[in-house]
Amino acid sequence: MSKKWWNNVLAFCRWLVLKDDLYGLQRRENGRFSWSRIALYEWLPFFQGLLDLQRELNKSITNVNLGEHSDAIKLYLMVYRKHLSKGSLSLLRGHLTDCFLSLRSSIEIVAFAALVKTDPRLANQWLSAWEDDQSYRLYKSQFSAKSIFKASNPLLKDLSKRYDYCSRLCHPSIYAVYPHFNFLEEGPKTKAKLEEFEININKNVSDQPVLLMILQYFIETNLCILRLFREVISSGNDDWEKNLMALASSFEEQKRDVQEQVVLSLRAEYKRLFP
Repeated sequence: MSKKWWNNVLAFCRWLVLKDDLYGLQRRENGRFSWSRIALYEWLPFFQGLLDLQRELNKSITNVNLGEHSDAIKLYLMVYRKHLSKGSLSLLRGHLTDCFLSLRSSIEIVAFAALVKTDPRLANQWLSAWEDDQSYRLYKSQFSAKSIFKASNPLLKDLSKRYDYCSRLCHPSIYAVYPHFNFLEEGPKTKAKLEEFEININKNVSDQPVLLMILQYFIETNLCILRLFREVISSGNDDWEKNLMALASSFEEQKRDVQEQVVLSLRAEYKRLFP
């Protein structure tokens, strides 16, 4: 047998291993997504509502004169849709803490838009950051976390706190690592088992308080992001504003129900652990 033949055999074996690992994970993710479409049916309209609001805002921006920073803000709004979609899919596929990375990026991008509106000259710095190292360093200093959240806008202040919280769950701190493990007591020792997903499809939604709290946090934060984009663009679209208010009102009702479910679930868990 030639060396080339054996190399092809080895490559095929590696492909089989990859197929088993990644394709298997994909199938399990699809299973969680199918479960979410049924079990989280009350929440799905909020995800679609957020995407619809972004789409309508993106359409309305073509009729608004944003001045010299127009191109940058249009790009920010389109990039936001990517993060919103990615975060929603991560959540619905059972990767709860992964959605915070997309959420953090979404907060950052709308803060960029607010900063550029305040100082339109910064749009060119952002757009030209790719040209050389000096341009990138200049962009990095102008768009640092301290710079983008220094304004007194109430929405930015709220998003600044949410940005810090999301950062805890994005960096490899104990906040981010702990949710991915299940700790089992085996005699005198405690064994850590890595969990692929943070959604348990064998439990009712009402018995998963962390899932409910993250759903609430994700939607609430994106409503805040969309409100800030609306301020930046100032499109004067009354229909869009009505749709936002309707979605926010429905969410507040859902939020009250969720808070009751979370309290009841936590009480039940407490009684189980401390009978």
